[in-house]
Amino acid sequence: MERQIHIYKKIIRISGKGLVESEPKTEKSKRTVTMTPSLEELLRKVQGTQIGQRDELEDGWVNSGYVFSQTDGRAIDPDLITKAFKKMVKEVGMPHLTPHGLRHQYATAAREAGVDMGIISKNMGHASVAITEDIYAHVTANVMEEAALKIENQLFGK
Repeated sequence: MERQIHIYKKIIRISGKGLVESEPKTEKSKRTVTMTPSLEELLRKVQGTQIGQRDELEDGWVNSGYVFSQTDGRAIDPDLITKAFKKMVKEVGMPHLTPHGLRHQYATAAREAGVDMGIISKNMGHASVAITEDIYAHVTANVMEEAALKIENQLFGK
């Protein structure tokens, strides 16, 4: 399958050293996630922009291999992403949300959509489903109502 994102490294900031490429926290954090056709289309546009930047900078372009990069191809500082994300959230009038909060949103939305917890956990790179269930995939009123209806249907055949 072509539509896959491979997660095998990360960028962190270390005092005195700047941005450092490192391994994800655990072996399970290294993972492959399947993307939708619309996400692939969006990322192809990003890739097209990068190709244009590379062609413009020629020898000044650094092929970092990251999906999102600075205009010269180097990795983006994670702190800058957080600041830009906070600003965007504020500008569109959304309640407080952080990039890490998107992980909680994903897990909760996937659970609500009926996605198997094992798949959610694998996509998030968790060592166990328990971590996903206990920390990330919040149980919403919709999920509880759907569960109650399923139980009622099972018991009473409605």
